[in-house]
Amino acid sequence: AQYLSGNPFYETCLCDYVLTQSDAFNLDHVDAFYQACASAASKVGGSCDLCPKACSGHGTCSNGKCFCVSGYSGDDCGHKEDDNPTVDPVAATPGKFCNTSLTITGTGFYGTLSCRFSNNLGVSVTTPATATSAFSLTCLLPTVQGSLGATLNLEVVRLTGTYTATSAPATITLKDSCCKNPCLNGGACSEVADGILCDCPVPFSGALCGNAGCSSSSAYGGTVGPSKNNFEDAVTCPVGKILRATTPCTAGGSYGSESVTCVTISGSCPAQAFANAYFPKTAAGASALGQCDPGYSGTPLRNCDEAGSWSSSLSGSCELIFCPSVTEDGITWPQTFAGSFYATTCSGDLVGAPSRICNPDGTWALISNPCVSSVNCPPDNYAHASWPATSFNATATGLCDAGYAGTPKRFCQENGSWSVSVFNACQRQSCAPLDDGSAMYPGTLSGDISIGTCKQGLVGTPARKCQLDLKWGPEFGGSCV
Repeated sequence: AQYLSGNPFYETCLCDYVLTQSDAFNLDHVDAFYQACASAASKVGGSCDLCPKACSGHGTCSNGKCFCVSGYSGDDCGHKEDDNPTVDPVAATPGKFCNTSLTITGTGFYGTLSCRFSNNLGVSVTTPATATSAFSLTCLLPTVQGSLGATLNLEVVRLTGTYTATSAPATITLKDSCCKNPCLNGGACSEVADGILCDCPVPFSGALCGNAGCSSSSAYGGTVGPSKNNFEDAVTCPVGKILRATTPCTAGGSYGSESVTCVTISGSCPAQAFANAYFPKTAAGASALGQCDPGYSGTPLRNCDEAGSWSSSLSGSCELIFCPSVTEDGITWPQTFAGSFYATTCSGDLVGAPSRICNPDGTWALISNPCVSSVNCPPDNYAHASWPATSFNATATGLCDAGYAGTPKRFCQENGSWSVSVFNACQRQSCAPLDDGSAMYPGTLSGDISIGTCKQGLVGTPARKCQLDLKWGPEFGGSCV
């Protein structure tokens, strides 16, 4: 139907039936319709394969599947591979650390896709991407956002066959958020229009409460602790309580007078995310070993004091994990953040779309779509044409044999074997009718022999051969006399 649509026979038959509600007229024209169908079938090389959009004119159809010429891809060969994808401006700014993915819009989202995030210092991280359509894409956000910075460049990288296409960079801003409370030293986090605001306890200050007014080396840094004046000897606490001393740090950054109190040992510290780690609910007076976030490693230890408050400092810390730079399968894989994705291209005559994930534990995963040697279809002579050696998944143009003409095309399949279908096959040519003065010769196909008809008054059985160069050969047989 896709070839007959628009054909006058097809449209006339349709209109006749609608107007008369009878197929009598159509039955009278079956032969004409059959000839129209045969003519349409010849447009697909004599095949009944029907492919999406007739392969958009950029491929050949075989068994209902399009085999695209070099430079095009897709089910209907409608994607031009060297057209770069585009990314629309990112209006919303995602929360740093909280969101794990980012959905963007644009064009050209097909093939093997990835998202590359980079900062102005040249540090970049590539993550996997999933297209929901040719115009919508979801990128995984890097697990190491804090190390890249707040303002990043985002590029979409598309691999199709041997082509790599990259979009122009779009700017995204990763605002701070309170989901993992970046405020240090017990600061209270709140989200504001341009990021976060940390409300710092005395004596701490700064954007993230990282500045301390009193000496950090003092044992009495504004929190409860053992008495420096030996009040333990003078004060006795009841059962279930413990004596604790407090030496406040004043707003001016100096310590005030020590005071003591009996603190109840009860309750617990709640589960909390802190300093790139997760600390479980912990009983008062105990310590907890934190679990580092994905992409980090370490043994952070944190104290829960007798009052059920977490310490603002750690013993040990969580540090970023990297996969080391290695060279495997002829490709140098650079140092990459754990949990990130790195994609590259093949060199020379190799084909593939190699990519690799740096596992959360800092080890490289196996290579996906590794580079392999290209497979060629060998030279061949088929369907009255000679065919050159051709790379797999590519279309070759053949050279018609002598006596034939056309621009035949044939597909080299993925396994290195030739397709049996030929598009625009070579057609056998004819010598023009000849009058040599004594006999008449009709138009004759190349390579065939024609018996001439003697002119009036002459008799004989003259013969000539239509040669492959489409010229008549010399007369032989019985000449007209």
